[in-house]
Amino acid sequence: LIKKKLIDKTYCYSPRKTSAGKNELHKRNIGLTIAKTRFCSHFLTMDCDEFYHKNQFDEAKKFIINQKIEASSCKFINYIKQPTWQIQADSNMYIPFITKINLFSMLSRKSYFPVLVDPTRKMNGDKKFKFFEQSDLRMEHMWLVRKDLSKKFNNSSGKKYTTPEFMKQVINYEFPNKFCENEVIEVENLFNIKI
Repeated sequence: LIKKKLIDKTYCYSPRKTSAGKNELHKRNIGLTIAKTRFCSHFLTMDCDEFYHKNQFDEAKKFIINQKIEASSCKFINYIKQPTWQIQADSNMYIPFITKINLFSMLSRKSYFPVLVDPTRKMNGDKKFKFFEQSDLRMEHMWLVRKDLSKKFNNSSGKKYTTPEFMKQVINYEFPNKFCENEVIEVENLFNIKI
């Protein structure tokens, strides 16, 4: 990835003997520190199962820069078992998007954020904020799409998603049944994901 100039730096993280949530927050702050040492003006925390449509991403980024937005967020939609099985659930949770950073920026569970987000991603929520409507920007979350789902469950910081009952529901899920009372529809494999 470095040779292809897709990334500038890699960092090998060894998890601490603590909760998954604390490890997640620590990893995100390491990424933020790397961005600050590289004199980056903005920061976006992303996991490997999160995807954006390029045209939406580029337009949102342009808007953030032109309007001097300091924190932003958007909605997301989850997938289960296949990159084509989309769960039709309107969650009250959001995902932070691009955030302006400075030398003192830090991700903290205690930070204010105007919408409900993963607490390991909170930063700058009290600054000039923009919520992007789904028609303008949406993150496609391959939440339960894995070759080996046990790795997802073993590393998740969401306690309610690691109960034996929930794991059994996921493993036993068959399309086109509902998942957790939500419809699941089949969509195109938009990002050409192979599992």
